[in-house]
Amino acid sequence: MKLGTRLDRLALVGIGLAGLYYVPHLTGVLAAVLLPTFIAHYRKHRNRLAITVLNLVMAALTVLSFGTAALLGVMVVFPVGIGWVISLIWACTANVEPAEIS
Repeated sequence: MKLGTRLDRLALVGIGLAGLYYVPHLTGVLAAVLLPTFIAHYRKHRNRLAITVLNLVMAALTVLSFGTAALLGVMVVFPVGIGWVISLIWACTANVEPAEIS
């Protein structure tokens, strides 16, 4: 295919503009989904690896549920939301490593 036509150039510009719109939004969604992981690592939670694994499994189930039928999507997204809330609460508990005194 020859990229010299005007329609091809407009299509490439459109793809670029769509990327400018969607990339920041997807980054924000990803940051929100991984918020419990960020909190656990920032607070040096003793179970931060387990919180990260739970959070990543819930994120993967969310991504997979978008391609399913509507009924199955509801059945998957509801437990995923509960798992996210549980991992957020777990990340905020007081089970953190003691601060180093120097």
